[in-house]
Amino acid sequence: MTLRERILSVYRGETPDVVPYMLDLSHWFYHKHRLPWDLSQSYDKPESDLIAYHRQVGAGFYLPNLGGFWKTSFSPDVTVETIKHEVAGAPEIVWRIHTPLGVIERHRRWEEQTYAWGISRWGIQTADDLRVFGYAMSRRTFTPRWENYWAWMREIGDGGVLYLIPAYSAMGHLLNYWMGVEGVAYALADYPDVLHEVVDAVTTNSSSSTCSRNRRPMLCAWATIFPVTSSRPRFFRNGHSRFTRPRSSASMRPVNSWRSILMAGCGVRSG
Repeated sequence: MTLRERILSVYRGETPDVVPYMLDLSHWFYHKHRLPWDLSQSYDKPESDLIAYHRQVGAGFYLPNLGGFWKTSFSPDVTVETIKHEVAGAPEIVWRIHTPLGVIERHRRWEEQTYAWGISRWGIQTADDLRVFGYAMSRRTFTPRWENYWAWMREIGDGGVLYLIPAYSAMGHLLNYWMGVEGVAYALADYPDVLHEVVDAVTTNSSSSTCSRNRRPMLCAWATIFPVTSSRPRFFRNGHSRFTRPRSSASMRPVNSWRSILMAGCGVRSG
């Protein structure tokens, strides 16, 4: 069996000849070869060298870093801009969102030691900021870019699979991009109604980016985040279950022998 056949057999509930494994080696690969990477850009063309390295070490490929498989647009009254500048000699990227309710922005600064873009400023500090986020993110439209997806698939071949991640969960955006664990924890205590309202609105919008628009074989992974320090059952019910439950139900419905709907969770849940 090939790596791809082994991975797909597991998703079908079958037993492969060898236990397969797949890795995301992108960050390590960029650091090893001192390759630049820009969080504000997507990778529309397959990264041949990265895919080849997975094949060289015998690891299945499954997740491209910043793969450009969807185009996200906003309503006319929402403006999104990306600004690049330097702070104390280090590159910094600013994502800024303008809405009728106000403006929010988040910053990430390059850190050479970790070879990553560290968060230098969270974008949401108040309930009003959260409302701005909800207004913008609940007014998105998603256009699939299948030509990019299938170009990556052809490059990967039998060396693995390719997760298609249509949208991050609302809580995934808040925990990873806009507020952090501490900020979300305070919001749950200080203005839970606003948080729930925004999470519901953004989750409803994210549901419109569906894999069912394409009838060809694929692995569709809905991405969320389960942080180690905060993923207790009550936190999961309040923040994640609205996103995961309908997709978990969808994943149980047979679509065809190739397409699968997966839940991609980052972190570890306990309790």
